[in-house]
Amino acid sequence: MSTSPYAPPLYPAAPAQRNPLGMVSLGAGIGLLVWSLAFVVLQAAAIGSSGGTPQLAMLGLLNGFVVFVLAAVGLTCGIIGLVTRDRPRIAAGIGTGIAAAELIAVASGSLFSVLIPLFGG
Repeated sequence: MSTSPYAPPLYPAAPAQRNPLGMVSLGAGIGLLVWSLAFVVLQAAAIGSSGGTPQLAMLGLLNGFVVFVLAAVGLTCGIIGLVTRDRPRIAAGIGTGIAAAELIAVASGSLFSVLIPLFGG
């Protein structure tokens, strides 16, 4: 039995089942959330110890670096994962959202630190 060349295909083409860049973005987003919780613990330990301000300043720099690297990976892979055709986009969307939110939060904190001396603090 032959099929007509004008007949629709029997089964539509299924989209690919994996989106590796979306999974990398989601992994970076989860890493950002875990780091945020770890950073709170590190800050509390620095405040509770006798080191004080120098330790807090060093932790702030470390936090900015870690968040920037993870957010850059999450955003880059997430955006590429979102625009790739025929791939699931849920993981890429979640990872991109988390990375963007964390990057905005750390940028706001950095801006706050810059503005304090300008207003006489």
